[in-house]
Amino acid sequence: MTKLVLDNLDATVLDELKRRADQHGWSLEDEARHILMSATGDAVPDHGQGSAMSRLRQTAACIRAETAGKVTSDVVALIREDRDR
Repeated sequence: MTKLVLDNLDATVLDELKRRADQHGWSLEDEARHILMSATGDAVPDHGQGSAMSRLRQTAACIRAETAGKVTSDVVALIREDRDR
């Protein structure tokens, strides 16, 4: 496989790649590979997405995104209220 070296990459771009890699549970190299393969239309291999921890991280990220800014109920209070009936 061929190597790719990127010089003078802006620090904010690198930080965003690291953030995305962490969110996916991938290495920085896997994240960059995924983005490049997606951009060229190549089939993207499963880089750890099959692992339970990766799926959990992705699910948690989706839930955080969907519930951001929404008012939620105090689940503990609801359980206590139901239990005390």
